[in-house]
Amino acid sequence: MMVSDTFLLFFLTITSVVFLVLMNRWMVRQGFPKPVRWKVTVILAVVAALMSLGLMWVLRLYVEHQDMKMEREIDAKIVTLASFCSRT
Repeated sequence: MMVSDTFLLFFLTITSVVFLVLMNRWMVRQGFPKPVRWKVTVILAVVAALMSLGLMWVLRLYVEHQDMKMEREIDAKIVTLASFCSRT
């Protein structure tokens, strides 16, 4: 069973926020100036958002591909059964 898109998006969002907080704390301990920390945080937030959107897009394509594959398999079984029944 596939994980719902909403749960996956929620999980990615929480993970991204945790990563941003930890990265910001690390930069504070390393002595980065505040403007640099702000820029890095914004860049990482944008990258995390784009990554989550890209992952959602790829997963949606995968689900569509699996649906098409299942439909083809069902159609093949129907054709096989129909050809078998027409021979008798």
